[in-house]
This record gives sequence, C-alpha cells and structure tokens, in this order.
Amino acid sequence: MIKSILWKECLTCTFLHFLITLLACLTLTARCDNTIVANIDGETIKGKITFKQSAPSSSVNIKVSLNGLNSTARWGITSGFIDNNGDNDCSSSNIGSIYNPHRVPLGVTCDMQNQLTTCPVGNLTSRYGFIPTHGQITFQDTLLNLSGNLSIAGRTMIIQDNSKWLCVRLLGSGVAIVMSSRMHGQIQGRVLFHQVQPITSSSTSITTLYLSLAALHSYENNRVYQWQIRDTCNSSAAYAPNGELTSKHAYLSVDPTLTKNKLLINDRDLPLNGSRSIEGKYVVLFTNDSSKTIKSCGIVKRIHRKILEATVNSQGVTGSIRLEQNSELDPVRLHVMLNNLNGLATTYGIYQYPVGLKLSPTDNPCRRLGQIYNPTNMNINQHSAMNLLPIGDLSGKFGNLTNQLGVNSSFLHYQLQLFGEFSVVGRSIAIRSSSANRDWICSTLNYPSLPLIKAQVRLVFPVVGNIIFTQYRDDPYADTSIYITISQSGRDSPSVNHNWHVHTQGYLTDTMSTSGRCTSAAGHYNPSNVNISASDYKARCKANPILCELGDLSTRQGGISIGDQVNRYYYNDINTPLSGKNSILGRSVVVHAKQYGAGRISCGKIMEIAVGHATADLNQYGKISFQQVDPAAITIVNLNLKNLNSEVSASYIGSTPKCDPIDIFNPFQKVSSAIEGSTNDQYPVGNLTGKLGIKLNHALVLIEKFQDTNLPLFGTESVIGRSVALIGIANDKIKQCATLQRTQIPGSFVTIQHNWHVHESPVNNDATASQGRCASTEGHYNPFMVNVTKPAYTQQCNRGNYLRCEVGDSSGKSEQINITDNFQYLTTDSYLPLSGVYTVLGRSIVIHAANSGGGRIACADIIPQVGNHSALITLPNTASKKYNTLAKRFVEDRSQYLIDSV
Repeated sequence: MIKSILWKECLTCTFLHFLITLLACLTLTARCDNTIVANIDGETIKGKITFKQSAPSSSVNIKVSLNGLNSTARWGITSGFIDNNGDNDCSSSNIGSIYNPHRVPLGVTCDMQNQLTTCPVGNLTSRYGFIPTHGQITFQDTLLNLSGNLSIAGRTMIIQDNSKWLCVRLLGSGVAIVMSSRMHGQIQGRVLFHQVQPITSSSTSITTLYLSLAALHSYENNRVYQWQIRDTCNSSAAYAPNGELTSKHAYLSVDPTLTKNKLLINDRDLPLNGSRSIEGKYVVLFTNDSSKTIKSCGIVKRIHRKILEATVNSQGVTGSIRLEQNSELDPVRLHVMLNNLNGLATTYGIYQYPVGLKLSPTDNPCRRLGQIYNPTNMNINQHSAMNLLPIGDLSGKFGNLTNQLGVNSSFLHYQLQLFGEFSVVGRSIAIRSSSANRDWICSTLNYPSLPLIKAQVRLVFPVVGNIIFTQYRDDPYADTSIYITISQSGRDSPSVNHNWHVHTQGYLTDTMSTSGRCTSAAGHYNPSNVNISASDYKARCKANPILCELGDLSTRQGGISIGDQVNRYYYNDINTPLSGKNSILGRSVVVHAKQYGAGRISCGKIMEIAVGHATADLNQYGKISFQQVDPAAITIVNLNLKNLNSEVSASYIGSTPKCDPIDIFNPFQKVSSAIEGSTNDQYPVGNLTGKLGIKLNHALVLIEKFQDTNLPLFGTESVIGRSVALIGIANDKIKQCATLQRTQIPGSFVTIQHNWHVHESPVNNDATASQGRCASTEGHYNPFMVNVTKPAYTQQCNRGNYLRCEVGDSSGKSEQINITDNFQYLTTDSYLPLSGVYTVLGRSIVIHAANSGGGRIACADIIPQVGNHSALITLPNTASKKYNTLAKRFVEDRSQYLIDSV
C-alpha cells in the first residue's frame, strides 16, 4: 500500500528522492499521503482548506476552495486549539497567537526568499497574500509540516472576511481514536488524545494532545511540573520511554492565576492502539523538585462514539432523526428519515426540554418544550449564516420540510455537540406543521441502547417539584443531564435567583421545620476541598466549572426562579457523578433563599430511580413484559408467547386489573379501530395488536420485541396494575388474563462514606452477631506501627503517600465507599502483601458504618481464590509467635482451599 501510494505521488521523482521518501514514510511519520483539513461552515463562507503532504521531506500542497467571501480575506494558522462551545471565540487568549515554531522575532518583515528566519509559519497572509474573493487558490509550501512534533494537526485555521473572524480546527483526514484523561488533584482539568489511524498496521501516526488544566487554588505555589504516562498513579517511573513526556516535550507550566491553561502538543510516538497503547495508563503531574510530589493524576480512557435518536411514530408520520458524533473534536452527523409527511410539515429543530407525559386527550406535550436550543444566544429571527443561527435551528441550517412527502437525508453539523455542557443529549426534536405553524410532532433525543443510571430529588415543601439526574451507568466521568421542574406550593409569591447545591447528607429530619430547616443536610458537598471562601472563587468557578466545589450547581449553571407555574431548567453538567467515589447518590439537594440568600427553604434526598418494568404472566401462554427508562423514553414490549395453537387473535391492556373484553385502556379517547398503518398515538393505549402490528391468528409461538411510543409506565396513565388479555379467534372471548405487575423495586438503598480496613484476625463466628459484630477481627492491621494520631494521620495518609498509612487502611490508601444495591467496586492497592511475613491472607476485611462511623457492619476472611491453577502458601519459620498462631489457624480452617503444587 505504501509503495503504490508513493509511485502515484512521486511518479516524476528521481530514484534517489523516491528512496528518501520511502524511508521517511516507513520510519518517521504517521502516514504517507498525509492530509489535514479545515472544514469551513461559517457565516456566509462555505468550503474547505486542504493541506496534503506525501512524505515528511516533501512540500505541502495547500488547496483553498471557498465560497461566499465578501472580500479578499486574511488567513493563518494559530498555535492553540478552539474549544467546543459553539461561540466562535477567535481571540488569541482562546486559540493562541500565530503559529511560529521557529520563533521568528515579532515585527520582522516577511521575506519570501528567506522565509525560515523572517516569516512565522502560520502567517499565511504575509507568505501568500489574501485569499481572493472567488476563493480558489493553490500553493506549494516548504515550511509547513503535517507529521512529527511540529505538525499543524489540531491547531486552528483563522479567516478574516471584512471585520468578521472565523476559526475552525485543523484535523487529520481518516478514522481516528480519541482518548481522555480527567485530571484530579491540586491540578484539575483534562488531557485529550487524538490519533488518526495509519494506513498500514506497521506504521504509526502522530498523536495530538489537547491540554486544558487549572490549579484548584489560585495561590498554588508550584507553576512548573514534570509529567509522565505511568502504569498507575503511584508508579515510580514512566511505563515506557515514550511515556516520559517531560524530556520529549517540555515541563508543563500551569499559571495558578489563570482559570484555564491550554496547550497543544503533537507527539509522533504515543500510540493509542496496539500493544503499546496508552489506554488504561495514567497521566501524572508531579513537582519539579526532589520530592516529586504528585499534584494530579488521571486514567486514560477511550472516548466512544455517541449516538442519539429521536424516534417518530405520531400523527401518521414514522421514522427517526439520528445524531452521531465520534468525539467532541468531530462534527455531528444527522440522519433524517421521515415518512408520510404528506406536505404538512414546515420546519424542525432541537428544543430545550425533553418531551413530557401526555396529561389528557387535549394536552399537547409538544407545546412544553421551551425555545429552540440556543446556548450562544443568537438572534432567533435571523436566518442567514450557519453560525449566526441558533444551534438547534436545523431548518435554517439544512432547509425546511415544506411540501415534502418524506425525507431521507444526511448532514454534517459543525457547531452541534453531543459531549460536554453544550450537549443536546436529552433535549427534544420538534416538527412544526403548516396548520397555524404549531408544534405538531415531537420526540426526545435519547440514547438508543446504553445503560443509564437515574436519580431523583422530590421537593415537597414549600417548593414543589422534581430534579432528575441522568448519567451513563458506571461512568462517573460522563456528562450528567439535570432536568428541573419546580414551582411554589401556593404559600409564597414568585421569587428569583435561588442558589441550589448538593449537600453532604441525605438523611433529612427537618424538611418541614419552621426554623433551621434542612440543617440535617449539613454543608455543601466538596470532596476536593475547594476553598470557597477565597475572594476569587465565584469568578474562577464561573469561568471554568472544574474549579467549582462539586456540589455548587448554582454557580456552575445559574440560579433558579420559582413561580406559581412550573419553571423548567435543563443542563448538561461535566462534574456531577452518579457513581464512583464522589457519587452524589444518597446525598441531598438544598434550595436556598431568593436573591442568592443563604437560608435553606427546601431540600430532598438524591435517590436512584429504577427503570419502569412490568410483566403479565399469562400462565401456559407465556409472558408479556414492558420496560421504559423514563417518561420521555420509548417503551420496549417483549412478547414471549407459546402454546397459541393458532387460537389467539389479539392482545390488549384493560382499564382495570379485572379483564373485560370491551374495556380497552383508552385514556386519550382514540378511535378503537384505527386503520392499518396508523401510528402508535392514533390507537388506544391498550390496543397492543393494532399498535404493534402483531399477527397472532396463525401463530404457534411468538417471541418478538417491539417499540411503542404510546405506552406509559409512568404518570397517571401508566399501564402498570392494569390487565393484559389474550382474545380467542373462535368467539372473541378472553382466553387468558393477567394483571400487569411491577417487576422491579423502585429506587435503591444507598449508604455513603463507609470506611473499610484489613483487620488483624480472621472472623470467629460473629459476622452476623446483633451485638459486637466482627469484634473477633481485633484492630486494624498495622504491622509497621504507623502513628495514627489525628489529625496528622488523616492529612498525611493518602494515595500519593500510601506508605504513611496502616497496611490495613484501605480507605486511607484508596477512598471511602458508597454502598448501593448490587454494589461493585474496583481499586488498586499499591501495598497490600499477599505473601511473606506480612501477608494479609488469613486476616479479614471489615466494612464500617456509614458517614465515617466506627461501628462494624460486615466482615469476611481473606482467603486465596480457587481457580484452574494450583496454589502453595509457605509459612516462614522466622515469623513471630502471633503470626505463626494466626497462620496455623488459617491453614487448619482453610485447608480445603489449598492445593499443594509440589
């Protein structure tokens, strides 16, 4: 493949030049025929600027192909990268200055005969002149590089047309792997890794690193750090030579007074795939002194493609609008497939809020979606350029639906995001009708298949409403959607600017108190110990959400107003975990007094809510089950029917638990016999056979899965508790009936801040004792007699100084744990010996009471795991008497687990 590309590109080259190019492509660069593109989709300017290089030693072909220029345009490449917030901030503070890797002095006149010393590489206007109004031009450039550490990959292309600036990211052409490391410690932020995959399995390509870091406190003393890729945070050295980032690039400078320190680095030997991949390794920042104190650490995790889908099955229209994005660096691809529009649709777009429940026959949930999604506050009535329109205005960007019978099209949207705080996850798609320009059809943008965790806060006095949190299950670093529906209970007048925070405690005993209300919620949840009393705290938090205390939602997202009618708010937050060590589950949300007052007026516990799930057991005929993630989601219907013997014609859901053949559940007063091909909403809710197109009359067995957009498992019109019936062919009578029973307990039990330790001795028959449980395990295992006097011990024992901890202090070396239903937890202990004199085998693990309590609630012995391999435990003769006694008991009690390998 490499040879064929080279022959194509270098057909007229000399043989010597061919050999040099071949060697360069094999040893130095990511790809032969390397291509980097700036896709321009601006105000009126459309097109792209392409950079192409056949080998590192060859010149770069620059091809400009633009339409819509109002005048000749200045252009250039800057050193930094543009953030993904859609605001087109082309200031030098955001995207850096003109790219100048050879450090040409400022003010020097560019001499095309001596470019290397007089022309900054990125100043394309000085080097080649303005882009002409027709926008078509080609150059050969000998200074730019598309591979190696000086590559322009990831940097920013800027264009000035009249007085307006446009800036876009320069990305390699091809399939890319993207990874991220969320940094935690005194330096917060993220390192993003992007690598376009090479054209051959034996070659490599450059990896672009996007660093965005900030000191947690503006008074942080250190400003310069060494950094490495390590196997763990506490490893003593880089995992491989290519993980020694300080010597490869430079020290990292983090100005603690800045709220965001941005840096772009290209690395030609930092693979994201294959046996040398850094996936699962850790980025570690540590001080540039003899102590090498770790200041920040984060695991490198792959970013997977996000897919959202709004399913349409309403008003006779079927289809979907699907959004896909490989990473936040990539554009969003929209797939619009709509059938049976019949010329009735006009415009469509993305709106602020998810679709709510239908409340009555005349209710239209599509009228409660808020405004078109417009996070950058563009003029809603202005219809011209793509980045002057609200981000959610899909018709303005890609054309409306007027007179269309159906649509099957795909588009690229360069401002839309499925990642981060500007994500459209959980918002809605609405299609307007030509009839009075009203909202006609709507559907929520949901994940089609990913497992989610949801939590709810229910406020009941004097503020009433719900706060719903949604996040990928078991991924605490994922974005969290927050949906608020809130109003007054009639006791107070409307008010504005209420702070709202996550507080540490969830066991609330004073939610109705007239004085000291919600005191039991304790203080703000602040696991990183952010100094909120600092004079610059609010300014830093608003500028960069990673510098906020975790629970400070109002400074990150803004205060809320509470009125007589329901007020709605929807946010995507980058630091509100529903799992992991800093999970907010089991804690509380407190709403404070108006005008940013400190008083506490309402609070509620954050509790996990279960997926809606119900089953009708039809005995010999099998089961029908239903599942709905939340009120805005599609209901999945699982049919597992048997012994039908071609005797069953239909299935329906009744209004009550008692079966009645004429009582089909129909809360929205639909015609009971909609014509074939009607959409879900045009049938009665309970008409399963009609809505799902189920053909039962000739079936013996039916095992199928269906989607139903009109079958609620939540709200007042939920089908749970009603009857499900099978109707016979012969006489239209009920053959079998069952009540639809909830098959999952709603919510989960959560207790937080449990300490856990390895204790001296094994458990001696008191693991379930009602009094003195686990007392036989004795004290913490501390063979090296670490001084545990507080407060010095709690301040000094931590992940970065684990040898200062008791060997058995797993909480100190790792973290406290929060326990939920089906709790699972994984951590790595840097010093927990499983052999030798100080082994923990034969001892025990004890879990202590919640909220850092000392009580012992559970314990178990530490025994070797029996697998396919044999094991031998040898007890040393030099052990102490106490150790020998313990080991002897361990061998005697656990001999059935040991297999001698000798």
